[in-house]
Parts: sequence; structure tokens; C-alpha cells
Amino acid sequence: MRPGLGDHAVTTWRVSETEQLQRILDGLATSDSADFRGGVRLWLQKGVWDTDITINHPWIELCGDGEGTEVLGKVTTFAQRTSIHDMAIRGAGRPYALRLKRNPALGFANMPRNLISNLVIGATFQGAGDGPENGVEIDGTWLTTFRHVTSAFCLGHGWLVDSTDSLYPNTTLGFECCSAVANAKNGWYVRQSLTCGHWIRGSVEQNGYADPALYHEMQLESVIDCTIEQVDFESSVAFTTSAFALSTCNIGEIKNCNFVQSLSGGVPLGIPRWLEGASCNGWHAHNIRVENYPGGRNAQFDERGSGNRIEDIYYVDQPGPPTDNRSVHHSKVFSAGHPTRMGH
Repeated sequence: MRPGLGDHAVTTWRVSETEQLQRILDGLATSDSADFRGGVRLWLQKGVWDTDITINHPWIELCGDGEGTEVLGKVTTFAQRTSIHDMAIRGAGRPYALRLKRNPALGFANMPRNLISNLVIGATFQGAGDGPENGVEIDGTWLTTFRHVTSAFCLGHGWLVDSTDSLYPNTTLGFECCSAVANAKNGWYVRQSLTCGHWIRGSVEQNGYADPALYHEMQLESVIDCTIEQVDFESSVAFTTSAFALSTCNIGEIKNCNFVQSLSGGVPLGIPRWLEGASCNGWHAHNIRVENYPGGRNAQFDERGSGNRIEDIYYVDQPGPPTDNRSVHHSKVFSAGHPTRMGH
């Protein structure tokens, strides 16, 4: 049950066909919110839903019966206090599979307090042809949590966080145990702005194969006060610059993460850096495990920013410690046979 409903009764519909679902959504969009102040739960039964779903009414809970509930189209919500969970959303041939976006025309200045959980987003497998351009798009949303959501095998970005209206940026977003896997462009791409974002646990791997010179596993632009912790980054694409890229970002932390680049014929792919920051201020990267990255400057913040630190880095399976990383302290190098080496 979605939190915050209070003591009001929840109106529940068990939905078994597309026409029934659309009639309910159309009716809610034209009804008085007070009629459903206890919330509305739309329970999609197991099966394939070959349709697009649009939510224009607040306090909607859209739930399925696990991956057995498969939406082939896209799901769009323009309303606040939405909950979506327990289903697969393919977004076949669509520009996105799931989008949260504010719509002032509906009377909602912004989109707070949403809970999105237990979703599989994107194509059924890489090259299947039944996925979207971007997996998840977030625009003008705040106080929202994503939990156990995987966006995979998309033709564009796995996750796109984009503020198209500077007056209503994304803020206070949480991503718990969320993943981006084998998407053609960035696994995560945050552009324009995001204030107070938090990623904890999760997996980011095998993204960016469309253009290794342009894309990354994760790319953040113009974010403020964001934290990335306990996330596993495993790269099988030979990025030209870095697996993780930051640009014009102020105040943030990357901690307790794992960065691995794959081997090809027993030799690392050649990704020069696991982290690169441009024009950033006040970032702290620490307690990081790094495997198969070369010695030398394999993590850096450029000189256009200030107050950045990289420290307590544990290197595995590289010829020697970093020789010229900027602001790196207490780095250690472990060989493959070292007893403290972390396994996978």
C-alpha cells in the first residue's frame, strides 16, 4: 500500500482489459479529487497490456502482479503522489518507457511525493527490438523515491533526469537498489540540474556502447549536493575518457563504490580513468575499490574547480599505485592473490 493515504478508504479496481483501464483513467481525469481522497488503486492483472497508460489524477496507485504484468507501451504520469510498482514496462518503439513530468495545464505546479518500485524497464534483452529510446525520464519531480527499478537494453539512455523548466527543477530524488544495464548511451544521464539526489546500492554496467567517446556509465551535469554510495560500476565498453563523468557539479560525494573495467584477452580494455570531473567544486570521492585501471592519473578533477578530494582508494590488479592523481591520499594496491581483495 502506498504510504500517506491516511485513514481514508482506498478505491480499488482489479483491471483485466485495456478498455476498462482507459475508461477508469478518463473518468478520474474529469472527477473531483475529493471523491477519491483516499486514493485509487488500479491493479493490472497478469498478461500483456498492449497500450500506453497516462495518469492525470493524483493519488493513483498503478500496480501489477510482478513481471507477469507486461506493459508493451509507455507509462506517463503528470500527477503528484503517484505510485507505480510490480510490473515490466517495455516501451516498445516509444521515446521512453516511463516518464514523470510536471504539467501546469493540469493544475500541478510540480510533482512531489511519488513512489516507484519493483519495475523492469526496457527491452526483453539486448537487440530484441521491443524497447524504447530512453528507459526512465524524470522532469520537474521532487520528494520522490525509486526503489528496485532496473532500466536495461534501451536504445538511448537508461535513465534521463532533465529539468526542462528552470523554475521547477528536479530535487530531493532517491534511488535505492536501482540499476542501469546495457543501454546504448549513458546508463545514467543527469543534465540541466538536480539538487539533493541520492543513489545507494545498485548496479551500473555495460552502458555507452553506441559511442564510447561520448557516453559513460554515469554522467552528471549541474547537480548540487548529490551522493553516490555502494554502487557497483562494471564497464565492458572502452570509454575514451572515463566511466564516471562530472561537469559543473557543486558539493557531492562518491563513497564505498566499486569500479571495474573488463578484460579482453586478459588485458584491460584501456579506459584511462574511472572518474573525471570538470569545473566541479566541493566533491569528495573516497573509500573506492578500483580494479583493472592503469596506474597514473586514473581519477581527476580539473583545475577549474576547487575543494575536491580523492582519497582512500584501493587498487586491485594494476602494476603500481597512482603516480600523479590529484589530491589522492592513502591509496593502496592489492594483487589478485591478496587476502583482502574483494570478490564478485
